[in-house]
Amino acid sequence: MNEPRIRDDLPILIGGSGEKKTFGLAARYASHLNIIGDPAELPKKLAALDERCREVGRDRAEIETSFLASVALGKTGTARSRPSPRRCSSGAWRPDRSTRSGCGP
Repeated sequence: MNEPRIRDDLPILIGGSGEKKTFGLAARYASHLNIIGDPAELPKKLAALDERCREVGRDRAEIETSFLASVALGKTGTARSRPSPRRCSSGAWRPDRSTRSGCGP
């Protein structure tokens, strides 16, 4: 069926903030985990992902990670107000780079 095959694998992206269930599913099945939450909690979330990967015997470097955030801009392009934890500029975290969240003071 479906010959010729376009690809033999199907990358799976999981998004969420649940350190036990969601990150556990990501450790077992995902190619990519999009972490949702407060930028200040990102190191804790990544440590939880490391633990879930250890539990299932998977190398954490196999899972690409990103961080979901947004920003509210005014008419002039400046921030309307100080961003809340879920309203910061987009940024992705990868093991080969430092954390980027765009949520400075």
